[in-house]
Amino acid sequence: MNESLLFYATITIFGIIYVGLALLPRKQIKNKTDYFLAGRNLGVMKATCTLIATQLGAGLLLGTSQDAYQMGLYSLLFTFGISIGLIILGCGLAGKLRALQIVTTTQIFEKKYHSDFLRKIASLLVTFTLCGILVGNMVASKTLMHSLGFENDFFFALFWLFIIVYTMIGGLHAVVLTDLVQVSFIVVVFIGITLYSLFSSPHSFSFTMLEAIQKNFSGQLPDASDLVNILLMPALFALFEQDLAQIFFASKTKTVATVTAIITTIFMLTFGLIPIYLGMQAKLIGLQVATGHSPLLEMVKHITGEFMVVMVACGILAAIASTADALLCAIGANLTQDFSFSFLGLSPVFESKTVTFTMGILVFGASYFMPKNVITILVSSYAIPVSILLIPIVAAYFMPHVHKYAGFGGAIGGVSGLIAFYFFPFPFHSLITLLFSFIGYIIGHIIQPAHPHPSPTPDAVATEK
Repeated sequence: MNESLLFYATITIFGIIYVGLALLPRKQIKNKTDYFLAGRNLGVMKATCTLIATQLGAGLLLGTSQDAYQMGLYSLLFTFGISIGLIILGCGLAGKLRALQIVTTTQIFEKKYHSDFLRKIASLLVTFTLCGILVGNMVASKTLMHSLGFENDFFFALFWLFIIVYTMIGGLHAVVLTDLVQVSFIVVVFIGITLYSLFSSPHSFSFTMLEAIQKNFSGQLPDASDLVNILLMPALFALFEQDLAQIFFASKTKTVATVTAIITTIFMLTFGLIPIYLGMQAKLIGLQVATGHSPLLEMVKHITGEFMVVMVACGILAAIASTADALLCAIGANLTQDFSFSFLGLSPVFESKTVTFTMGILVFGASYFMPKNVITILVSSYAIPVSILLIPIVAAYFMPHVHKYAGFGGAIGGVSGLIAFYFFPFPFHSLITLLFSFIGYIIGHIIQPAHPHPSPTPDAVATEK
């Protein structure tokens, strides 16, 4: 009973703090740029904390620990995949994104390919993926609550309603301010529990004996094709992922965007080992984890008292919230920037808030119909937009002139690959689908009329009504 009260009290305190922080910048929000990009004024500290927070979600904490319990060191692939994407961003792509002076990554299709149709299709695909990632976080939060004994869906619904409301109130300003609190709490709690585990556990765990350790995991491993997907899909989607790109778009300068990506990469490669270590430890010491429960939380229960279990649970929920609010903000930006909602007759800011709130409620309802493995949900969500959009978007980043037919060709090639391999499954189909997209892009480039429309100047696409 005392543990339940502590848990509710801690979440309530955080809730009051978050809503208060979301209300603080309300006078600064005068248009959509203020709402979705915080006035394009983020410095290194705020941008870095927000970027880290977008990655410290269900996949990194609960998903990788669940995979670590089942397949050991292969669970590193998801963390490495995210880190590879961040490394590429840190090597200059983040700066290129900031220099584009756009609000959503899908606006590239109008800015560079001069195709409003492609922009809208791309926006729907990216929005679908962001919703899938948000669903994964919702499913993970339910798994966590069940592990704590909270089987009643009332608190689950209340928790997500709270996240949707404070994100709706303050937009990216609210996301940035709450992330500063969330990241600090998460880092302190998880580093503390890891150090305690390392020094108190009777089971010897040595990274110099990785091969011997791996033999203790008898679970059936995914095939090589699935393992490649777990590594590559997060890395490739990061190159145009709206919730990441939105932070770069909101940065003060190209330099701030680049430094932010580099710092976040270093953090991910180190902090990301913690849930994997705890998940493997749970298996190595023989902990039995019930279906639908988290091995990470079971391990914490085993090595500490109830107080630390509650703190870790609150830390995980804070991590989920820190990812979810960025996703909600990105979903709202994608829809309101790429589609017209003028029929609602609302002011631009209130329209943005309405769309953000509505999408949050719809995604929450969808979470009841999804599978329970978090990594499976996330990787499946990444696959469709990567297959269809990656080649045209990356070409637009680096080529001074791109052609509409090439953009259409790349998208059609990716769709063809997805359809073909849906009916005729083949190993490494994700890589072959990307090859289809590349071939389609080249064909489109070749058949483009001799005098394509020139690329516009950097401020050609208006991002603010």
